[in-house]
This record gives sequence, structure tokens and C-alpha cells, in this order.
Amino acid sequence: MFGRGFLWGGIALIEQSIQGFVEGLAAREPVPGGGAAAALAGGMGAALGAMAIQFTVGKKKYADLREDLERDLALLEELSQGFLSLVEEDAAAFLPLSRVYAMPNGTQEEKEAREQAMEAALMDAVQPPLGMLRLCRRTADALERIERMVSPLMISDVGCAATLTQSCAQAAALNVLVNAKLLKDDTVAQRLIRETQETSRQVAEILGPVYAKVEGALCRRY
Repeated sequence: MFGRGFLWGGIALIEQSIQGFVEGLAAREPVPGGGAAAALAGGMGAALGAMAIQFTVGKKKYADLREDLERDLALLEELSQGFLSLVEEDAAAFLPLSRVYAMPNGTQEEKEAREQAMEAALMDAVQPPLGMLRLCRRTADALERIERMVSPLMISDVGCAATLTQSCAQAAALNVLVNAKLLKDDTVAQRLIRETQETSRQVAEILGPVYAKVEGALCRRY
């Protein structure tokens, strides 16, 4: 079993091999699912941005940018670890929700108990993907900055980082929306939907141009 506090083959989710994680996604199990996959994509995006800086900072040509590069390096490393934590948190939050769906609802009392449990589980389930969106927003800002600073040899990795971060944001948004739409509290649901749509839009508006600049630079022949 995957997730925080749950093991698969005696190994925690983020300590799985790549093959093990992918096989887990394909398995007929509630976790890991799209949320965990999204968080992993976000972690890889931030990590690629950090790598691009690692191969740039310290070179004489970029001496004037060292302070800015090191600041963003520390930030992207922090963000990458934050995404990895959300891999576990998403699995941990979704598992209780999957159990609520199996609760009996034959009698009125059972229906009321199931409805209360569902509302609480849905609120827990939206938190990890919402956290991913917020991390994606911060990652997008960092990638926008470093695209202008890193070595041209690393620019394709910044583009890959932007693509992975954008994918994480889109997938995370879907994971918020699929749960928010089921909430009985319409005020809370609408607040979650608004934040999700707005943050997702902001990430796309930042990373779309980053990708376009990278693609344009790579298409130019010397």
C-alpha cells in the first residue's frame, strides 16, 4: 500500500524505484494516482531548474549574477522537496476519501454519517493539490527569472522545467476541481474553484512565454 504511513513492498512512496512508482500508478489501487504523479512532475520541474543553475553559477561569465542565481537555487531546491512531500500527502489524503465511498448509505443515519465523512474527506483531499498549485506559482516565478540568467547550454532544461511545472499545475487543478464540485458547502467550493482557476491561469501566463522563448532560442541557427 502506498502513501504516508503506508508501505508498498516495505518501501515508502517517494523511496520507490521509478519502475515501482510507475507500476503503482498502473495498479488497481486508489493510490498513488493523478495527484501523486502531478506532485512528482512538479518536483522534477523545480529540480531541473536547480540543475540549470548548478551548471551556470560559479562561471566567470556569470559572476555578476551569482547572488541572484544562488538565491533561486536555494528556492528551487526547497520547492522540489516541497513537491516530494506532497506526493506522500496526496496519497495519505486520498485514501480516507476512497474509504468513504465504500461506507453504507442504506438508512437515513448511514446517509448522514456518510455525508459528514464525505465533506471532511473532500476538504482533506483538496489540500495537497491546492498546495501543489501554490508551489507551481512560486516555481514559475523562479523559472521566469532564471531563463534570462542561465547558460545557453542549459536553456533546454529550463524549458523542460517549465513544461513539467505547467503539467503539474494543470493536473493539480483538476484534482482540486474534481473534489471541490462534490462539496455541499457552496461557499467553500466556489472559493476553492476561484483560487484554483486563478492560480492555474497565472502559472500558464508565466510559463507559456518562458517555453516560447526557449523554443525560439533553440530554433535559431548559429
